[in-house]
Amino acid sequence: MQDKMNLDQMMQQALAQGPAPKRPQLVPKADPPDGGPELTEEARKAVEYGLVRFNTIADERESLLRQVRELRNEIVGLRAANEAGSAQLNEALSRLNSAQLTRDQCVADCAKYEVMFLSFRSQLETFLTPGVPLVRVNAPDPYTGDEGASTGL
Repeated sequence: MQDKMNLDQMMQQALAQGPAPKRPQLVPKADPPDGGPELTEEARKAVEYGLVRFNTIADERESLLRQVRELRNEIVGLRAANEAGSAQLNEALSRLNSAQLTRDQCVADCAKYEVMFLSFRSQLETFLTPGVPLVRVNAPDPYTGDEGASTGL
């Protein structure tokens, strides 16, 4: 008797959940088509419960398959976005490397010019070349009386 109550309770729960309206309800007929023995009430309820559960599970399956399709589409979109982001990152890294190479070349050129100018300075200091004009205007010569004669070094 308790099995019958549990079966009735499960039947009520399954009916409360109900199948989706698009799926037709499969209910056994009262008279079997092959003329065999009729089902007992308990067997009929068990069959009805099984059909309701089948329809409910089939609806859940369709819903889950739909969700899987949606998630797969989302994964495809996210992969495409990821690839686009990777391409942008690679481009930025390439530009950064190019800028670093240009900077390094400019630093090397600056060092060459610095060495060249230091070499010129050391040569000028070595030969004691004064930083004054090579031709000067002097005061009047006391011996000749010439005023402001130009002389060399």
